[in-house]
Amino acid sequence: MSNYYDLAETFVWVTNCGSIYQAAIKLHQTSAAISKKLSKLEAHLGIQLLTRGRKGVTLTEAGQSYYHEIKLAIQQFKTAELSAKQLKSEPQGELVVVSNQFYAENKILPKLGNFLKKYPGILLRLEIADMQPDFNSRKMDILFGISAPGSDGLVQKKLAATHYVLCASPKYLKKYGEPKNLAELLQHSFIAHSSRKPPNRIHFAKQDVLLQPKLFFNNTSLMIQAAQEGLGIIWAHKNMVDKYLATKSLKCILEKFTADPINVYAYYIHQRFREPKIQAFLSFFS
Repeated sequence: MSNYYDLAETFVWVTNCGSIYQAAIKLHQTSAAISKKLSKLEAHLGIQLLTRGRKGVTLTEAGQSYYHEIKLAIQQFKTAELSAKQLKSEPQGELVVVSNQFYAENKILPKLGNFLKKYPGILLRLEIADMQPDFNSRKMDILFGISAPGSDGLVQKKLAATHYVLCASPKYLKKYGEPKNLAELLQHSFIAHSSRKPPNRIHFAKQDVLLQPKLFFNNTSLMIQAAQEGLGIIWAHKNMVDKYLATKSLKCILEKFTADPINVYAYYIHQRFREPKIQAFLSFFS
């Protein structure tokens, strides 16, 4: 039936209003037209939905069941329609994105000019944070990171996969020697990230090792620079040190001890309708 939605929606209006007359006023139609639609719907379904009386209408048992189901179906239909319309609207407004320095410099900035050219209505605020802030304690729309506080209530979109590696500069290894096992690693200087919990633990696939750091930083880029200066060994994401390994300013050590793979995500708060500006950013930088 091509006009089934119209008939079902009319039925919901009549039920909510309690009478055909009141529904006719709300829908700007005649009572006869409303009554005719109800009769068509009942004929289509082959059941009586309403009992008509002088004081209005009452639902039959079948009508009560149908009312609750069709009301939900209509709401879902309208939700889908509104969602599709929002996706067509032009992305605009302030967009707050929080990222660590590595992803900001290597994944966002190189494409940022083209993004702003494509979406001139977006005002982007890019903030650097090497620790993972909470959406409840900081205003932001999107967070780039490994994990996010309270992530159970967030949507996560996978951006990349990586794993941790141990590395040090050739200068450091020449001076102090390269550790051949985990026991020897305990004798070396370790540079830790202060926001990791705990900062002195490194996690391999089969065991954890607790070290005694001599230096603490709250920024991965500074940790990498310190390692290049020969100040110690770092435990860092491989994709963050790849270019330094390629230029041989850093070298991986103890590679036979493999770390579990980890995913990098973009987090955002779940919304029934994802805002066009958030959708645009996630699609562009994925």
